Amino acid sequence: MEESERCVLANMVVYPERAFELLGRLGVRAEDFSVPAHRNAFSALIGKGVAPTERLMQVVERCLGERKLTNEEVDAFYDLAPSLAEVDHVCISFAQGVARRNFQKDALRLFSDPNLPADMLSSQIDEAKAEFDGRLGDIGRILGVSVPEANEAFDDSLPTPEELLDMPGFVNALTDLTYRTSQRPDRSSAFAGALAMMSHLAGRKYTDNRCTMPNIYLVALAYSGGGKEAPRKMNKRLSMELDTFGVADQFASGPGLEDALLVNPSLLFQMDEFDTLLNELKDKTTLSEGMMKNILSFFSESASFHAMRKKGLTDRERELLASGVRKNLGGQVIRFPSLTIFGTAVPEHFYNALSLRALTNGLLARTLVFESGHRGERGRGPFEEPLPGEVLQTAQMLSMREKDPNWLLKPVRMTVPDADDVFEALEAIRAEEDRLYKASERARDGAGMAVWARGVELAGKLALLYAVSENPTIPKITARGVLWAWKLVQHSSRRMLAMVEAYVADDAEDADAQKLKRFIGEYGRKGVMRSVASNRLHLSKKRMDAAVQTLLDRRVIEEYDGKGGAKLYRLKKKGGK
Repeated sequence: MEESERCVLANMVVYPERAFELLGRLGVRAEDFSVPAHRNAFSALIGKGVAPTERLMQVVERCLGERKLTNEEVDAFYDLAPSLAEVDHVCISFAQGVARRNFQKDALRLFSDPNLPADMLSSQIDEAKAEFDGRLGDIGRILGVSVPEANEAFDDSLPTPEELLDMPGFVNALTDLTYRTSQRPDRSSAFAGALAMMSHLAGRKYTDNRCTMPNIYLVALAYSGGGKEAPRKMNKRLSMELDTFGVADQFASGPGLEDALLVNPSLLFQMDEFDTLLNELKDKTTLSEGMMKNILSFFSESASFHAMRKKGLTDRERELLASGVRKNLGGQVIRFPSLTIFGTAVPEHFYNALSLRALTNGLLARTLVFESGHRGERGRGPFEEPLPGEVLQTAQMLSMREKDPNWLLKPVRMTVPDADDVFEALEAIRAEEDRLYKASERARDGAGMAVWARGVELAGKLALLYAVSENPTIPKITARGVLWAWKLVQHSSRRMLAMVEAYVADDAEDADAQKLKRFIGEYGRKGVMRSVASNRLHLSKKRMDAAVQTLLDRRVIEEYDGKGGAKLYRLKKKGGK
């Protein structure tokens, strides 16, 4: 029954008129589907209502497999795209992926054709690209009605919205594979892991007209047993498939990080319990200071070079220097170092490890945060599938250069051009960033100033990755990618600042007050009794009195009498006196 359900859904997408007419005659209903995800997808397609809980196109791709769609099938899908955009925005990304995959297969076939004269290759590629651009233009017109505004508001109390977990091409394909094969599927963590791998593979190979490089730092937050391990395992599996050594787990010191990048200038570090690193960096020891300095430096130096630390001269080097020979005595450099950090952590542990120092010196301002909601249902398997052709081909194409010693020493980067509408989109987000920065400056909010100062830079990196993921062969930065990137940066930054306000404390007493404030907030307007708060938070009478008084003095909470004279507390309404 499950296979027939997938076929029904696939035909509804690819052959809408024929499928809807046939389903009407047969009287098929949503209740007839045995799998909940299929019922949701069917209901959404029929009613043009709420998007399915699982992405519809996962079902379609699994049904269609790896075969190349005919032009008639693609055209039928495009005709349905405007309606599907109201149901599931991922459908449009799938249409783009179909066009890109067909173009890549055509290009690879032309390149490998020994009978095609060299002077005809360029024209044949141009024809294939013209068809590809035409199809993307059709999709672009469809997307034009739903491109987000640069200053769209967000609900910062929510985890990362699923609409932001969408990057066409490689990232979506790897995300879907990780999600399907996870013991505990979590889309937010899967997307963050796929984005980290895209950053690693694209490192030192692409840039834009603004000298942006694709290296990023990101953290995926989920509760214990919530699926954080799956994306790390998937990235290691892909690295083994490529026979590369660019994926590692930990680095113990700043010098160790330098040495690792000297050997392999493009590295992906996947760090579980990322909060332990933040706690180490809080201590101003020589080891932590050196680690912090290098983490910040490698992010900023990715478009130039990193000079290795100077070591003492050997006896041989001293002899050469004494004889007047200075050649080869200079320090070594790493050209375009590409460090990608993918951390995972439990939300509460991560936020408890935050510090104003890590924010204001730029570490967390450089970091994107993806947060899951409730733990997902247990996966049904299979828990291992072959790597999709789209993922493996792209990864192999990008990783081939890492095995060329000459390229490692002197990499040649591809400059990704801007589409015509990018300038206007960039101006819009720059104006928005300036407004947010000035508002933080007027409020003397150091954390806000640090975060918003790098907003456009992070958006530029994401827009570059968006272009490469969408089409690694001939990438182009689009306004759609730029505005999506800014939307994600806004959400991550606002969520971070909201959590800093809730968790970061100046001392132990302030930490108690922050903890009490969060606990009282969980009870809403009905309030919570003092005895309940004291028992749950394990605060002594003295610490409880101090925390309550601090919040009352700050006019954050209000105290009132309940039944039997019990003291209750609740948060004051915003704007209330």
